[in-house]
Amino acid sequence: MTNIITINGSHAAQWDAYVYSHPHATVYHRFAFKRTVEDAYGLASAYLAAFDSTTDRIIGVLPLFKVASIFFGKTLVSIPF
Repeated sequence: MTNIITINGSHAAQWDAYVYSHPHATVYHRFAFKRTVEDAYGLASAYLAAFDSTTDRIIGVLPLFKVASIFFGKTLVSIPF
């Protein structure tokens, strides 16, 4: 079974371990990018991770940021810039 949770700082190392091991990950997927965007631009974020409940390991990640646009209103985007 897979569980989806919102990641906080206590899971940052586990998040980054998954990202570093994934062949298609970029610097924008790292947990430090979350903090950088929040601090620099004041955007709220929701970092979601899929966990395999049998192994308690991350099997997928989805970094999201809440942005406001005059064209689209408020929306969640994976990489805001």
